[in-house]
Amino acid sequence: MLGDRTQAIDSQNRFGLSGSVAEMNRLIGRVAVVTGAASGISEAFVAEGMSVVMADINEERVIHHASRLREQGSVTVPMAVDVSDPEAVDDIGRATVDKFGALHVAVNNAGIVNGAIPGSFHSRIGTVYS
Repeated sequence: MLGDRTQAIDSQNRFGLSGSVAEMNRLIGRVAVVTGAASGISEAFVAEGMSVVMADINEERVIHHASRLREQGSVTVPMAVDVSDPEAVDDIGRATVDKFGALHVAVNNAGIVNGAIPGSFHSRIGTVYS
């Protein structure tokens, strides 16, 4: 019997990481933008209860992954985006805020080559939507 003490309930998420229920639920209902999302990285975010805008240069693959996650009950929005284009990055942020009213997490997982400035995704998102 626990008596009068308050105790955090420990549990495990589907990735085997343990923590209190309060800690694990802190991402439910939050919104993430993930670039390079056709690689499957978005699964970690939807597993924690987040809505995810899935951006990738490969339109066919990002639509496929988003559809598969939606079939499992997740909220996903696929976008075909070239993150080396600053206007396209602005469009990701605008579309996210227009759809969900907020942007809580931005993950730049896209492999950018051919002259793109490292970190430009985060600086654009931070400038426009902070």
